[in-house]
Amino acid sequence: MNDNEPENHIPKKPPATFLPFIGIGSLVILVAILVYNELDRRKIKEVQEQYELQIKKIETFLANGDCNKAQSEYLHAQETRDKIFNMGLYYSLESHPRQAHAIEIAECYANENAFKEAFEILDIDTIHDPDYLLKASIIYEKAGDTSMADKARSIAEKFDTSR
Repeated sequence: MNDNEPENHIPKKPPATFLPFIGIGSLVILVAILVYNELDRRKIKEVQEQYELQIKKIETFLANGDCNKAQSEYLHAQETRDKIFNMGLYYSLESHPRQAHAIEIAECYANENAFKEAFEILDIDTIHDPDYLLKASIIYEKAGDTSMADKARSIAEKFDTSR
C-alpha cells in the first residue's frame, strides 16, 4: 500500500432523506393527536348537552305531573350520567338527578297515591342526604308504612350535619 492512496474507511453520512421522514412522521403524529383531542372534546360536549336536555325534560314532565315520563327520562339521564362519569368528568353528577329528581318523581307518584311506583324509585339505604330521607319518610308515612318512615327519619338524623 502506498501512503498517498486514500483510505477506504471514510465514515458514511446518513442518507439525506432520513431527516425529512422523521419531521413528516412527527408532524403526522402531532396532527393525529390534535384531531383526536378535538373529536373527544366534541363528544364530551355533546354528551353533556344531552344530559342537560334530559334534566330539563324531567323537570318539565314533573311540572306537568307526568310521573311516568319523568321516571323514564330519569332512567335515560342515569345512563347518560354514567357515560359522563366514565369519561372522567364529575360535575356534580353524584347528586344531581340521582337524589333530587328521584325524590321528586317519588313525590309525584305519592301525590297520585301510586305508592308502589313511589317505593320503587326510593333508595333510603344508599342515599345519605337528610332532605331526601325526610321527604322519603313523609311518602312512607302517607302510604301507611310507619316502620319505613321511622327508618328513613332515623337514617336522616344519622347523616344530618346541620346540628
